[in-house]
Amino acid sequence: WKIYLLEKLWHGENEKALFDCLVQELNKTPSNNTTRGLITKIFKIMNGLPVDLMQDQLTIMLKEKRFSYRLKKKVKELLGLKYEDYIF
Repeated sequence: WKIYLLEKLWHGENEKALFDCLVQELNKTPSNNTTRGLITKIFKIMNGLPVDLMQDQLTIMLKEKRFSYRLKKKVKELLGLKYEDYIF
């Protein structure tokens, strides 16, 4: 039901509040087969948000060791970074 709520928030007008909710959800959601759909949806929604809105918080996520290589790769794609641009 979290995916349903995210879809409803997606069509709202407050991008900052939406992004904050998405980051909070990413921070508390473990990355595994069960949560893959939720995480994919979060990144799909984030892909439609302005990069300057996301840059600071997502750059912090790149530095955290608890996030997997795949998750960090998705974050870098959102930010338009290549591996060479950011070594974590």
